[in-house]
Amino acid sequence: MKRFSIILALVAVMGLASIANAAFVTLDTLTLSVANINCPGPYATVKVELNDNTNKARFTFLAMDSYEFGDGGAVAVNIDRAVNGTFGVVSADTNTSATLTKQAAGDEDGFGSFNTRFTSGSWKAEDRFTSATIILSGIEATNLNELLDPNFAAVHFRSPDGTRGFASVPSVPLPGAVLLFGTGLCLLTAFARRRQC
Repeated sequence: MKRFSIILALVAVMGLASIANAAFVTLDTLTLSVANINCPGPYATVKVELNDNTNKARFTFLAMDSYEFGDGGAVAVNIDRAVNGTFGVVSADTNTSATLTKQAAGDEDGFGSFNTRFTSGSWKAEDRFTSATIILSGIEATNLNELLDPNFAAVHFRSPDGTRGFASVPSVPLPGAVLLFGTGLCLLTAFARRRQC
């Protein structure tokens, strides 16, 4: 009976270790709502997850409304330069028969250069998709800022009427963010002083 308990305890410990090893932690879900053409957004979301135990990052792209992804630069992320030389693609899958192939770094029309881009090959019906998961290995990061460059992620999308464009995550330039923060502090200070009088 004692031997059985020890074996059971070992199996439980190994099971817990494998569960911990496989656990991805969600860092953020980003909404891609800025496009280079006049089409109503938002266009997509991308969930960013990290597994410290295996040094893997997972990006799950999901099209919104009736948008689809496809062609060159169909989905793209910008891994921070600090990990750029070491990471590798583990897998890139879509929810359709479309196959994703890694491309060279390049421009996501109007949103800058991205170092991790994938193409589905064309805009043919069989090459379009609405969700994709990319898993990268060799990632040595503990948070979103260490993992991704400021322009984060982009997609090449197609609307139901066939209009095509690129979309990305809206960003607030640092000077604008500082100005906004400073203005807020000044207003709070003025309001606090006014209440004391």
